[in-house]
Amino acid sequence: MRPLAEFIMRGRLQAAIVALVGGLFPLLISPAIVALVTLRKGAQEGTFVVMAGFVIPLLAYIVGDSGPLMSMASFLGLITVYVASMALRASRSWAYTLAVLIVASTLSVLIAIQMAPGPINALIQAFQETLDEIVKQSADTETPLANLELSMTTVSGFLVYTLLSSGLFALIIGRWGQAALYNPGGFGEEFRQLQLGSSMSIFCFVATAYCLTQGAGYQWWANVFALPLLIVATAIAHATAKAKSIGLPWMILFYIAMIGFSPILLVLVFVGFIDTWLNFRARLSVK
Repeated sequence: MRPLAEFIMRGRLQAAIVALVGGLFPLLISPAIVALVTLRKGAQEGTFVVMAGFVIPLLAYIVGDSGPLMSMASFLGLITVYVASMALRASRSWAYTLAVLIVASTLSVLIAIQMAPGPINALIQAFQETLDEIVKQSADTETPLANLELSMTTVSGFLVYTLLSSGLFALIIGRWGQAALYNPGGFGEEFRQLQLGSSMSIFCFVATAYCLTQGAGYQWWANVFALPLLIVATAIAHATAKAKSIGLPWMILFYIAMIGFSPILLVLVFVGFIDTWLNFRARLSVK
């Protein structure tokens, strides 16, 4: 990863080439390059990389049969990461950047719904048909999926969460690459200190709780608002591992448990919420 980051930062041409190739994976590689270049070199160079990263998705729409939704999602994903990168570059605050990322992802999906309602409705229909087929093939007729009807709320929440999570991943990779080249160890220290303010913590927790009480249709929106709190809990875990000199296997087990067991996610979200007032990392450093 570091040799690639070094190649990207050699100049505009190198960054454009990698972003162009990364357009084959528009929600993975190109946004990370946008984040790296924007964080280090600013808005002008970041804009150039956004344009380079959008070339292949645009060509796929013009000469292929990918449809407008994929091309639009690629462009909005790049813009979302660009805006969040500028926020992080200006504020150096992950809490503020996460708020900007949520707002930018939500606005991007709302724009997509307004500009391409036909493809969005087609996506809902395709998801519903797939869901009905799964239920039909399932032996369990009492499965919760049997009574689930997809709506614009469900699909919009899914799209926002997709943009948000992929954008956050790209931003983390970009920030890590920047630290690896110019400030070794800086990203780890910065991430371990990540903490939300009281206002954002309360908003995310209340919004998550509300969405969880509204049924399966709001599940993806609950994930959207829970993500910042989950990131805080992850930062606490990394800080604890650093302070206690816990090895890599324990952190691997932590991530396996976080991914594989849903109840643990709820606990971690609550830990991320109360950390604003209990400040676990300060207590850990005192001990």
